[in-house]
Amino acid sequence: MRRSPRRALAIAVLWAVSFAAPAPVAAELVPIQLTSNELIDIKPDISGGAVVFVRYVPGYQVFRWLGGVTTAITTQAVGASDPRVSGSNVVWSEERYDGSNDTEIYFFDGTTITRVTNNSVYDYTPDVSGNRVVWVRSPSGSDREIYLWDGTTTVNLSNNATDDVSPAIDGVNVVWSSGDGNDTEILFWNGSTITAITDDETKDANPAISGSNVAWECRGGGTLGEICAFVDGQLYQITDDSQRDQNPDIFGSRVVWQCHDGTAFQLCSWDGTSTTQLTSTPHHKFGPRLTATAVTWGASVDGLPEIFLATLPGTPPPPATVPALPGWTLAVLAALLAAGGLASRTRGSSGRRFSP
Repeated sequence: MRRSPRRALAIAVLWAVSFAAPAPVAAELVPIQLTSNELIDIKPDISGGAVVFVRYVPGYQVFRWLGGVTTAITTQAVGASDPRVSGSNVVWSEERYDGSNDTEIYFFDGTTITRVTNNSVYDYTPDVSGNRVVWVRSPSGSDREIYLWDGTTTVNLSNNATDDVSPAIDGVNVVWSSGDGNDTEILFWNGSTITAITDDETKDANPAISGSNVAWECRGGGTLGEICAFVDGQLYQITDDSQRDQNPDIFGSRVVWQCHDGTAFQLCSWDGTSTTQLTSTPHHKFGPRLTATAVTWGASVDGLPEIFLATLPGTPPPPATVPALPGWTLAVLAALLAAGGLASRTRGSSGRRFSP
């Protein structure tokens, strides 16, 4: 990837003034357990009051929980995975067992299921915002690309010779992780132009997006994962500890992720200023997903994965305040990272995989 000295310098300045890694403070969530059975329930996502997830019944099917009622969206799938929801729209990937040995993308608009892809290559880890869908396509097994479907037309967004994975979408904005031959960086597409949010020598991966704000897993100089974010024009390293931090999601300027307290994976949250540990019970939590007021996640209970939902403490925080910086720094960022105003996020996040 092309690296700009001016851009690297601007990032270095911002990183220096915005390092944030306070110790977590417990503020226990009061969860609702959405599933309680002898089945496998994994990979939740949330939009409004709807939570979608995968259940093994047997065969992996997509289910939706809404208002206390759980219904199956798919009935024939045997390998459904990675569901994402935006309003009444749901997408997922589905493994085919018809001799073609590949996966395809499906879109549900609340009434009808549409098959978005139909080919002999792997299409997987989709995300959805309104009627726009992004996913990874692996035509050769090595050079993976990011594709976008707008309800009518499919286009290759990344279209390069490097590996592009983990797309997330919100409105017209799309973010993903891309290999540059040395490591992986976070790329941002604003509907017309691709910009590198990161430009360093460490692994940046697994991004999530809300408007033009982005959170992702970063190395931060260590070997274990940390959480970084780009919020309102400002770069933050949110965590810096000896435990692994992973699977972030972002809504507005709030970030949640999977943190480890030395005993089990918990949920942590950052509101632009401070970090809070949201859970403490001694079983692993996985794959948190956000709205403005709620979070859903998976957790292993008595050896089986279940789905949980909780209201977030307090109200959504206001946008983070950008500290005063030299005018030349802001000018460089404005030129390099212009992505328009914040879009209203109905649902956008990364194509992350959930492990029970």
